[in-house]
Amino acid sequence: MGLFSRRPRPDSRPDDAFPFLSTEEASHLRGLVLTTFAERGIEVSLHPDYVEDDAGTQYGLANLAATCHQEEAGRWPGLVADHVRRIVARMSQPSELDTIVPEELRRRVYPRLVGRDRADPRLFSYAREVADDLVEVLCLDQPDTVAYLTDKVFPRLGPAGPLYDAARQNLREITFDEAEVVPAQDSSFHCVFGDSVFTATTALQLGSIADAVGDPIDPERGAFFVVACRNQVAFHPWRGDDAWATVFSGLLRWAELGFSDGAGPVSPELYWWRPSGIEQLSRRNDVGEVSVELSGDLAELIEAAGGG
Repeated sequence: MGLFSRRPRPDSRPDDAFPFLSTEEASHLRGLVLTTFAERGIEVSLHPDYVEDDAGTQYGLANLAATCHQEEAGRWPGLVADHVRRIVARMSQPSELDTIVPEELRRRVYPRLVGRDRADPRLFSYAREVADDLVEVLCLDQPDTVAYLTDKVFPRLGPAGPLYDAARQNLREITFDEAEVVPAQDSSFHCVFGDSVFTATTALQLGSIADAVGDPIDPERGAFFVVACRNQVAFHPWRGDDAWATVFSGLLRWAELGFSDGAGPVSPELYWWRPSGIEQLSRRNDVGEVSVELSGDLAELIEAAGGG
């Protein structure tokens, strides 16, 4: 499975909402969306990553943008037309989140990792913090797309806590389709890929992934990982050797490339996983310079390994 699209794109900075597209590409895509709705006699408000109808219902454009990213620009009008057709069909029907019964929701709810800046607190006040810039929200898995659960559904469907429990259980069903070992100078790391949009979220159960690829994680030392985009997790179970700096560099480079050019970007940052929780290790300043901060526990482990 290829990590990034090889299709050349115009020489331009990445779009803020869809960094795997250039600003010109994203502007062209949004223009196609607006025009296609207008051709059907429907007026929508256009936002960076969604459209909103006059009833206030929002329809995301992330999946459309990811699909177009993999195709030549000449195919975009047809892809947009098909996407708008499906949206228009849903506009004439009640939202499944307005009609689904709690028992069915529990069978089809999944957690999803997103960057904190993608989870508007006005809509996702229930979101759980995973790391400083990474949160966990809930989604309903549907045949053609996924529907994010916003605050407005909980008065009818009950509190978020039990749904998180069901979602974590359902996440165990998500398996990866391919695994690779990626060289990183004098070390290496694993990367698993999957067609599911919840593949990156399986980092929450990284121990199970490591067991599946035959490289289990020492629970004390943990593993370093990145979740650049929705369809992959890259990680390195740390053995307490002195290769951690090389691994950091390799994983951060992988994350930066995947975040800027992969479908469904999640985060360009580096994290440390242990059964007790997840810590964010990398930070970026206002000009994009990256630094890595070692927590007390990790600093002590590295010093004990002779890398302090």
